[in-house]
Amino acid sequence: WIAMAWFLARSRLPKAADPTAEGLRLGILLCVVNVLLDLAIVVKAMGTGGAFYRYLGPWLAYASLVVVPWLVGRIVAEGG
Repeated sequence: WIAMAWFLARSRLPKAADPTAEGLRLGILLCVVNVLLDLAIVVKAMGTGGAFYRYLGPWLAYASLVVVPWLVGRIVAEGG
């Protein structure tokens, strides 16, 4: 997830007027889409129920999907 978020942000954010804010928006969008897909596929279709969300792994993945594009946006805004 981290590599995908990094490359997606690096390709999109240099064109943005405010890369930091756009990075945060992109991260939130990626996180929301991932939560919905996990809810539909893992929780509903595979029948794991809410137990899936008791583990630390999914939450770390969701956090990385928000933080990585935001950090890339900060790097781009600083000229990197």
